[in-house]
Amino acid sequence: ASPQIRFYQPDLRPLASSSIADSEALLFETLSKVVDEHLIADVPVGLLLSGGLDSSLIAALASKKEQIHTFSMGFSDSQTDERPFARIVSKHIGSIHQEISIGPEEILTDLETVAAHYDDLFADWGMVSTRLLYSKCKAQGIKVVLVGEGSDELFGGYSVFKHSLSTTKRPKDWVLFQLYRDYVGRRYGYHFLEFRKIMKHYLKQCDNDLFAAIRLFETRNQLPNNYVMKVDKASMSLSLEARAPFLDSRIADIAYRLPRDQLINHSNEKLILKSMARRYKLLPDEILDRRKFGAGIASNWMVDSPSFRQYARDIILAKDSWVDELNLRDAMQRFFDQGQSGYAFPHSIGLFSNLAWRLLILSLWSRALGVTPS
Repeated sequence: ASPQIRFYQPDLRPLASSSIADSEALLFETLSKVVDEHLIADVPVGLLLSGGLDSSLIAALASKKEQIHTFSMGFSDSQTDERPFARIVSKHIGSIHQEISIGPEEILTDLETVAAHYDDLFADWGMVSTRLLYSKCKAQGIKVVLVGEGSDELFGGYSVFKHSLSTTKRPKDWVLFQLYRDYVGRRYGYHFLEFRKIMKHYLKQCDNDLFAAIRLFETRNQLPNNYVMKVDKASMSLSLEARAPFLDSRIADIAYRLPRDQLINHSNEKLILKSMARRYKLLPDEILDRRKFGAGIASNWMVDSPSFRQYARDIILAKDSWVDELNLRDAMQRFFDQGQSGYAFPHSIGLFSNLAWRLLILSLWSRALGVTPS
């Protein structure tokens, strides 16, 4: 077999100047140019605006070149709604803004189609909502959308990066195990040896810099296999092109070489992006100071929406379904029929609603591909 070829190899050497002002200026100049280039198209271009830092920065820079169309999404019957933040950004940059509300009934209509298009076992809550949002954009005549993927992985936007801030003198394997637990939750040790092997390889590349090693894991493992895959399959299934300015190699070249103290501290993340935005007056303080929300479908629907819950129950607890093959019928009957939320610690199934979602996707994927439990 031919050897694997990587077409992009990051330069991990620190930038010549470590001044925060120099880093802000370099990043602002480069990101402005990249966004301008990503706006070039002979078809209508839109931007998915959550009101979070990443999409808001792209929107603010894009609006300096032209008036843009922005779209934000909210979930009905959900306590998490970022649309007010998106409105603040839209008003600040003067975009043509549209809001989209997605409810359980729409998810039910699109769920089987989505499972077939993903053509893989993928349980991210956002797989359905992402494609629904793209379909709404397409209905408005948009053919290209700009998205904010890649910023968290490159600029230290996740809590896992804070493991690198610990000053506790613990054995390296202990530190890696705590990091592993953050990624996998209660499944404490099943894949730890594999994870440890990957991380030690990255640590060797990074002169034992844990922050840099976590960033390599995020950008080489998490990003392509989960987040970019979700965006690509959702958008291309609708013949819509999604462009991610943060994943331009010129931005990655800067991010990989920034020192950790310009990216995170114990109380904040993506410091350089926020300070750059303040320095160049790109965004209002309400956006720069807000706490981070996780994106995705409203997971409480599995509990709170009667129609969604019944739909899921009928599929998951059907005769000769995956619950029998996986010996999970008892857990799912406790969830659907008795209202039990999970097994008590230390059992591994902590949240039955998450397990139900994964079983639902597994069942729909199997149906679409003609696969049946053995």
